[in-house]
Amino acid sequence: MDGQLLQIDAESVSRSARAAAASLPEAKAGAFKWLQPFFVTEPVLDTLPVSFLPEGDKGSVSGDVLHELAVAGKLVYAHIRWLDDLADEPRPGGPGWSVHALSEALSSLARTKFERVLGPSRAAQFLSTLAQLYARYAASLAVDAASRAYSGHLALDDYVEHVKARSAPVRAPVDAVLLLVGAPEDRTEEARSCFEWCVAGLQLYDDAVDVEEDFTEGRLSWVVSATLCALDGRGLEEAPDVDLFYETALAEGFLVRNLAAAERFFQKALSLAGSSFPNCVDPLNAMSRHTREYKSDLERLVTSVVGQRGVTDC
Repeated sequence: MDGQLLQIDAESVSRSARAAAASLPEAKAGAFKWLQPFFVTEPVLDTLPVSFLPEGDKGSVSGDVLHELAVAGKLVYAHIRWLDDLADEPRPGGPGWSVHALSEALSSLARTKFERVLGPSRAAQFLSTLAQLYARYAASLAVDAASRAYSGHLALDDYVEHVKARSAPVRAPVDAVLLLVGAPEDRTEEARSCFEWCVAGLQLYDDAVDVEEDFTEGRLSWVVSATLCALDGRGLEEAPDVDLFYETALAEGFLVRNLAAAERFFQKALSLAGSSFPNCVDPLNAMSRHTREYKSDLERLVTSVVGQRGVTDC
């Protein structure tokens, strides 16, 4: 396992992807500065082709091939995170560059890299899958835009499906490596589910960390929605400030429930990784452990807050 992990280096992947994007003619004239923040090294995301290379196929794919698939995946990741940023803060482009031209150039560059590795016989099937992943992502952007004016209860299951759609194209290198080694359909579906449960767990963990920022900036995560619904039930005459919002999210148990769901999703991902994708196991265990520790910290904080309330009420 350690030898396999040495076949790909996350920093090298992000560096290669950044250089490839920066070389695009459409990224000139100052356009690349908007993309650059999305090429920082993220080891879990930047090594997906290794993580999801089936145990029985170790040694059948070279390190160079895994690296190239990872670079293509990084380009896809940077592309959709940049589009996320545009959705939050629209801008039409700038002097000498166009958002649409740059978006198409990035997409084309990633597709070309995938095609080069997969070859003609597999590329058509993969590109069809990639188009479906982008379609799911596009629908999630529309849902996000609508959610800014939504004030009702957001069910956790619905939010989790939205999270999976929002990161759908990031799964591209997973599908690519499985197609390359000819993985059977059941193994491919296990990998896809494992990836999506991991994504769901990561997002809910981030939602807990960023809950105050999401509230102030109008982003509707499940924990934000649940907290706002609880506050609406109090009949407040004024909109809650950030301190009251966070205290409610904490004391009413929404943050703890959010993290409990995240831990549950990491465990689902682990049950699917099993012996098929052993390179996923250590990172998933680490994510699950960090989530559990954060949840325990918040549970202790809840106990403290409730205790203080009791003293004050007396």
